[in-house]
Amino acid sequence: MALIADGTADWPAASSAVIGSSLGGYYATALAEQTRWRAVLLNPAVDPARDLVRYVGEITAWHSDERFHFRAEFIDELKAISRRR
Repeated sequence: MALIADGTADWPAASSAVIGSSLGGYYATALAEQTRWRAVLLNPAVDPARDLVRYVGEITAWHSDERFHFRAEFIDELKAISRRR
């Protein structure tokens, strides 16, 4: 969220809007609620901290065989966003 806030800090408040899908919809919702901007959401994640906790550990990307680590700290970050909303 800090990167999103930094990246949009100079956007004109009166005419800005955000678009997000899936997890991006979760972030778009949080930003829209903080800024009062309009948002277009396509199948947004509603509670990703709950839904993604089962993926903590080493997993494979959905679109390839690339493996990566999904860390427990990511769940904590999603929970923190939810608490700020």
